[in-house]
Amino acid sequence: MHYKNDAQRAAIIGDAVRDLMDFAAQQGKAVVIEKLDFQQKKRQYQKQNHPQYARMLNAFSYGKIKPRTLRCRDRLV
Repeated sequence: MHYKNDAQRAAIIGDAVRDLMDFAAQQGKAVVIEKLDFQQKKRQYQKQNHPQYARMLNAFSYGKIKPRTLRCRDRLV
């Protein structure tokens, strides 16, 4: 995701969330989203001069996955 633009990231996340929600519906299972906060860890890596780890956490699009999952869930209900 690091070298993708915003539109490409949104498309990848949207497709993955749709596939996940379809699979969960077919299996009759619920989707559970864990509450994660990487801000403190990113600051820690930046202070310790580990910018590659901070960049890796920044590229992880958790903040965009959760809202898309909730929107998809609302459409299914």
